[in-house]
Amino acid sequence: MRNHTLNLFKVNNLSDLNFSYKLVEFNLPYLEGQEDRFNKQLQKISQQVALLSGGPAALIKRENRYWIAIPADKIFEETSINVVPYNIRVSLLPDVYQVNASSIDKNNVDVIYKFLDFEIRKQLSRNLRIWKLNSSQFFLKQPIVSRTDSIIDIYEGFSYKLVLLHGSTFYICIDLSTKYVDRHVLSYYVNTGNVQTIGNSFKGKRFLYLNGDNWYATELEGFGEDIQSHEFNNNGDSISVYNYILNNARTRKEDIKRVLKPSDLTILYKYPGRTMEPHSGACSLAKMLYSTQDKEVQSLHRYSIKDPNIRFEAIGKYIREYFQNIRYGNIALKISLNPLVEKVPNFSMPELKYNNDRTLKAGHYSNGANTTLREFAGERKHLLIENGVINKSMFDEQFLIVPDSMDRKLVEAFKKNAEHQIKALAPAFTSFTVIRYPVRANQAATFQIQEIEHILRRQNALNGFALFVLPDMTSESPRSARSFHDCLKNQFYPDLKVQCASAYKINSFFRSFPNAEAQNMFEYRVPEDKKPKFKSYLTNLVLEHLIVNRKWPYALSKNLHYDIYIGIDVHDRYAGFTFFFKNGENIFFFPEQVPLKNRSQRSEKLKANLLNKVIYEKLKMFIPKFCPTPNGIVIIRDGRSFGEENKALSSVISSLATDGLVDLSQIKYSVIDLHKQSAVPLRIASHTNGFNKLENPIAGAFKKINETEAFLYNTGFPFQIRGSAKPLHLTQIVGNTEFPKVIEDIFCQSILAFSAPDRSNSLPITIKLIDTLLEPLSGAIEGVEEEEEFEDSLGNY
Repeated sequence: MRNHTLNLFKVNNLSDLNFSYKLVEFNLPYLEGQEDRFNKQLQKISQQVALLSGGPAALIKRENRYWIAIPADKIFEETSINVVPYNIRVSLLPDVYQVNASSIDKNNVDVIYKFLDFEIRKQLSRNLRIWKLNSSQFFLKQPIVSRTDSIIDIYEGFSYKLVLLHGSTFYICIDLSTKYVDRHVLSYYVNTGNVQTIGNSFKGKRFLYLNGDNWYATELEGFGEDIQSHEFNNNGDSISVYNYILNNARTRKEDIKRVLKPSDLTILYKYPGRTMEPHSGACSLAKMLYSTQDKEVQSLHRYSIKDPNIRFEAIGKYIREYFQNIRYGNIALKISLNPLVEKVPNFSMPELKYNNDRTLKAGHYSNGANTTLREFAGERKHLLIENGVINKSMFDEQFLIVPDSMDRKLVEAFKKNAEHQIKALAPAFTSFTVIRYPVRANQAATFQIQEIEHILRRQNALNGFALFVLPDMTSESPRSARSFHDCLKNQFYPDLKVQCASAYKINSFFRSFPNAEAQNMFEYRVPEDKKPKFKSYLTNLVLEHLIVNRKWPYALSKNLHYDIYIGIDVHDRYAGFTFFFKNGENIFFFPEQVPLKNRSQRSEKLKANLLNKVIYEKLKMFIPKFCPTPNGIVIIRDGRSFGEENKALSSVISSLATDGLVDLSQIKYSVIDLHKQSAVPLRIASHTNGFNKLENPIAGAFKKINETEAFLYNTGFPFQIRGSAKPLHLTQIVGNTEFPKVIEDIFCQSILAFSAPDRSNSLPITIKLIDTLLEPLSGAIEGVEEEEEFEDSLGNY
């Protein structure tokens, strides 16, 4: 194993710090079956105690009841906290408890973590050289890129997290972060003359508010009068927004005077994620924040991509400049200037099984390999093209749905090419039935989709599979294009399963040529200079269409450690379930419609009864056919599970045992939370002897944080990626499976890159298929890989 550098910097003097605490007593009734409400109430009580005491608060459990620990030097008066439907009395007890920080255990770890993390975040927030986006992200006040030809300024900074490694040592973990900010203040766009017409378009958007030396993120609620006329109550006195800002400008008063005008509009804002009365501010002190998904910043994304050398060099600079003067009490924290270096294990590349009994094994030829690791990605695609898909089942009816603006000969040329490519990979495919639909300029998407539905109904084409060619919408606004996509998906899914192509893209490849066999006629062909790009485009499009048809290209040669994996995720109105058996030759996907959630509900939470119904029905049907007496069932939950998955899995296993389909004495089980974006921004880089001292780790590298939490790196060598490899964050929430075996099984699933066999794939196929099949239009929308952007609550100002 090679040495690797990790972006972890040890806190060296933990034993010198005083973590003594007092307990806050309260009595919160617990109702059976109301775990979610109970946990929310606990969190609210803890947050309110933190506000009352002006410091950190840690929930701890002793003798089967909960208490709140606060620093021993903090006090507050006994009071009541409202957590509907109760008013809970909280009182501070006098006894002081000492913590031995050199001997961390389950009884004191939460106290140490909360107390130390609170001080670090507080002091970072007060550093006038940086501004805070949320509780995790901090940015420099000077943009790293500010171009005269762009309205966007790019700010660089870091994401911070305190990490406990293997239950005994605390580390500072930071990674680079990028934020895109409008270079103009809001008053550049909105004023008293146009606020009635365009003001609403800015409501709900997020802004960076430049409040003197204190910069912070806000969410726009609305507009008031001009700042000289608009008044609000300030400690019992009425004061104008204009006077308030100047009175509190402190050292920035002259700077603010230069940009502040009495005629500027008042903005009403809140802190993102907060329920609160809006605050008042000035348009001329607010700059709009952009998400990496906004079209305005997509061309700038390259500035956030850093290779491991540059990334770790910048991380070290932030550690030196912002973490060496932090104190805990009257003692300076001694945070290492050198990152953790250690050997990191990795899993071997799994062997793949193809049609015609072909296999792909990477490694040394003396060990039976038939390709090198470096050539693995290219060979993975080559063997698929050579042998076709492993799934040989028949196709349902296939439609090619095209806009009537496309020339019929162009449609025929594209159809011929697409059918040829599909048949080469899946000989059971026959042909497309072409259906044309009208395109109405400047017509609302809902009306266009209704007209398309009438046409499809007349031709009995509302069930089956379709390659849907979207009209050329390059002249339309992005919102109009998105509206068309979403309406199309919502109207026909899941009865008509759709893979989209772009008329604009198809047109860009073909040219008209004289027909050698028919005088005065022409035909469409792909010119020689465009054939390589067209071949790549068509291959990828066809592979996506085959996936929509549930035609899997290849499988693993060997079974996973555990026989059954179930991927679960929620996209808008549908929950997706992927059932993966043994080596992946048998994978099944099922959508389940779920109610739309309101803003107060967690959009991804699924109830145990729904999970139980879907999983039990499918496993009862599939286990006898594909996996008699399975040795294990593992749920992979994209995002956070909420306890419902565990309830459902326990019930399912019990029911299957009653049916005689599983052996309770043998079967293992677990629920795994999988996070694509992690609050712990852990990066690793492999040491080399070359010019670049650091490079991305080998695919399959993994780092365990503790016995139930790990990071898995699926996109390193041999795959070619821009920038630094980002890991999956895996947590075993509950269960008795061996966690390292589950991690390896998830890595093996990620190697089943069905839609792009020559590229890396960070997600296991059990989750990737849900993303693909619940977003049938995703292939038509150009996107970028999103850097981590955490939208946590802001904390106090």
